Amino acid sequence: MFDPTVPLTPSALPQQRIVAVRDLPPRPEGLVYQHEDRPRPKALQQVSHPREATFLCQVEWAWSPMHSAIQAHYLGTHGDYWTVWFRWLDVTSWEWHWHFDGWAHRKAAVSERTAACHLLADQWREQRDGLGHDHYHWINEEGLFDTADIDAIGRMVWP
Repeated sequence: MFDPTVPLTPSALPQQRIVAVRDLPPRPEGLVYQHEDRPRPKALQQVSHPREATFLCQVEWAWSPMHSAIQAHYLGTHGDYWTVWFRWLDVTSWEWHWHFDGWAHRKAAVSERTAACHLLADQWREQRDGLGHDHYHWINEEGLFDTADIDAIGRMVWP
């Protein structure tokens, strides 16, 4: 499993000034995100961290020197479900903590990349609508998605 790192200098960030405009795959029919506040299916009730998960990206919100959020996003699988996760950094202890954020039924015809794209957008919409998060302030690390992909997903959430 990929452990995120926190860039401590501007040169450690992925290039973000000039990026390609990327088209994203259309949302597959039947890919429905279920946020963590909804009752979990029986198969997911005891899940506290992913067995295996694909690292998607890490983004940061920096509202002030004492108020920020650093999140590393992951997509996992568990039986018939996609599982949506993020790890958040506790800046007082510099420890990463897992957070189960939601799930969707897996469809055989949906690729991991397509599912990850739309489920990450859904996750950010929940944070936007429920927590009032604005657009992330910068991309800390690329994973399955490069900077152009992350920007395109961000534009789906914060047009």
